[in-house]
Amino acid sequence: MKSEKIVLITGASSGIGAATAKKVVAAGHKAVITARSTDKLNALADQLGSDKVLAVTADVSKLDDIKNVVAKAKMLCCSLYQRTHAVMCGKLP
Repeated sequence: MKSEKIVLITGASSGIGAATAKKVVAAGHKAVITARSTDKLNALADQLGSDKVLAVTADVSKLDDIKNVVAKAKMLCCSLYQRTHAVMCGKLP
């Protein structure tokens, strides 16, 4: 069984960050992508699929933005864990 990972990628709106996000998703993992450019970030998230990517606009030089990214990433991890556990226990179809 393949182990799915959730990868946090900063600067994902272009360049190496966007390329990394594409590779992560192509490898079958989920990604939390961040960048300051909301439009570019959302365009990448739409391209990769909202079921595979969580886009969070953030400036990593601002502590409050970093805290927000971490909180949303934790919610994603908990949500995936709960759904996986429910399926394993036969509670979801």
